[in-house]
Amino acid sequence: MIEIKSINDGEVFAAYNVVTLVGIDLSNEELEGADLRDANLSHADLSYTNLSHADLRGANLSHANLSHADLSHADLRGANLSGAILDYVKISIDPLSSKIAIDYLEKSKPWWSCE
Repeated sequence: MIEIKSINDGEVFAAYNVVTLVGIDLSNEELEGADLRDANLSHADLSYTNLSHADLRGANLSHANLSHADLSHADLRGANLSGAILDYVKISIDPLSSKIAIDYLEKSKPWWSCE
């Protein structure tokens, strides 16, 4: 079962028992606070999407387009971001998860590097 409620309708976005959302187009969506733990969002289009405060623990975001997405205060612990497009991503580093975020950012020179 997948239940998705739009924040535009006054409901908070939620996904339950998500098996796979591979390749789904969720661009320009308001998914603030979404519970997407362990979701398979590989190859998904999440460009310009508000994922602030989203729970993305263990999510598969490999090869997803996250360009211009808002990931501020999102929980990305254990998320797979390999091959993801991260151009102009808005991100914040919370004290509790900073080591994880910094470890990932150091491996992501194309969008993190100031060279």
